[in-house]
Parts: sequence; structure tokens; C-alpha cells
Amino acid sequence: MTVAPLIAIKSTKCESLEAVGKELDRRAHTYANDVDQSGRHVGYLCRAGDESPVPLEQAIERRMGELNTKRKIRDNQVRAMGFIVSSNDALDEKDAREFLDRSVQWFGARYGYENLLAAQIHLDEGTPHAHIWIAPVIRGEDGHDRLCAKELFAPDKRRKNADGKWEVTAQGTMSRLQEDFWEQVAKPYGYERPLRHELRAKGYRSLDAYKVQVGTTRALKSEIETLEGARDTVTAKVDEKQAQAAEIDRRIAEKMAELDRLDGEIGEKIELRNEVGD
Repeated sequence: MTVAPLIAIKSTKCESLEAVGKELDRRAHTYANDVDQSGRHVGYLCRAGDESPVPLEQAIERRMGELNTKRKIRDNQVRAMGFIVSSNDALDEKDAREFLDRSVQWFGARYGYENLLAAQIHLDEGTPHAHIWIAPVIRGEDGHDRLCAKELFAPDKRRKNADGKWEVTAQGTMSRLQEDFWEQVAKPYGYERPLRHELRAKGYRSLDAYKVQVGTTRALKSEIETLEGARDTVTAKVDEKQAQAAEIDRRIAEKMAELDRLDGEIGEKIELRNEVGD
């Protein structure tokens, strides 16, 4: 079982928020085959005083009006960050609803319920999933608020190494978000730990597959090192035997030379004997 990624959706254009909100709470949704499944999506009351779920665009406007900022909020500043948490068809509807409900509560607790703009659980599609929208707000030590989506939801910093391959030089807040979400919410439901970007880029489908690959690689490297050590030992012995063989060849050559010398002396003595005998 694998955990669904938290898909960040950045919205910078104010005029697009209404369309996103209508799709979120099904104000502009057409069901296939005209089957009304209006009861199959669940909206959250993100504020204690709300009598009904507030549309996303209104919730954003309300939260922006509450902020105590030093400067006027620019039109191109990110006012809301959206996330999708999916059950991946791994859970039945009861457990999926519970898992998604805990996901919403986790986001509210992590970033402040005052910044939980809107949340909807959709059960009217193939896979149960939750849409969660957060206002990326941080209150500074001076008491002023600021919008800081890049800081709260920063990706990993990557660069190319000497081999021209991308490597992570610093883990961003989005990676930590994935890790914390898995540890605190998804893990109890049997989901696997999410893969880092560089592992997904290499084609690994799960952390278990990566661990198997790493274990196999380590075993092969260990075996290679053992074989290389045995090869070096044999090579040293071969070198020693070759040196011994060369020494034997030298001694044989010396004996052959001595034998040739003795053969010469014997021949001379035989000739001398023959001359004396005559």
C-alpha cells in the first residue's frame, strides 16, 4: 500500500478563486448520467461560529481581512495553498472517511485552525479524497502577519553534481510535510513511507523496492570485494611461484652451462689419453 502524495495547488490569481471554490463544494459540478450524489461530499465548518461551510473565495477574503500586515497584500501574492489527500482505493469507505477526516484535522492543527480556509471530503468520485485549503500565514515576533507560501511549502533544493545528475542539497518544507503526514496520520492505516523525489525519478515504486535494491547492491558489492581480495591473494601467489620458477630456470641454466663445461673437459681428457696411449 502506498500513501498518496499531497499535491500542492498554488493559486496566485484572485479571479480564479471563485471557480476553484465552486468546484470544491460542488456548486459547479455535473454528475455523470445525471445521478445526483450531492450527499456524497462533506464540507467542514472551519470556524466555530460558522453555521455552514463558507465558500473558499469568501473564506480567503475573510482571512485576508483579519491579518495585521505591515504592507498591503499584493495582487500576485499567494493567498491559499490547496492539498489533495487520497485514500488510493486502499481503504473501505468507512476507514477512508476516518482517514480523510484525520487528515483535515491534522492540517488545521499544523498550520492553525484560523488558517484552515476550506475543507471538503469527496466520496462521489472513483477514489475518496479530501481537498484542504490553507492560508500560508506566519505571525512574526513583532506581531505582524505575513503571507509566505514559499517558506511554508518550499520544495527541496537541488543542483547538478559533477556527473551532471540532480542531487538534493537541502530538504525543503514540503518533504518534511510529507514525512510528518505519513508518520502521524497515514502510517497507522498501513500506508508506506513516501519516496523522495530523486528515488521516484529513478523509477522506484515504493520504499520497500528501494530497500531491496539497496540490499542487493550492498550484497553484490561485498561479494565483489571478497572476490577481488581472493584474486589479489592468488595473484600474489602466482607472482611468487613465477619468481620461484624463474630462479629454478636460472639454476638449471647454470647447471647446463657447468655440464657443457664438464663435457668439454672430458672430451679433452679422452683425446689426451688416446694420444698418450698411441
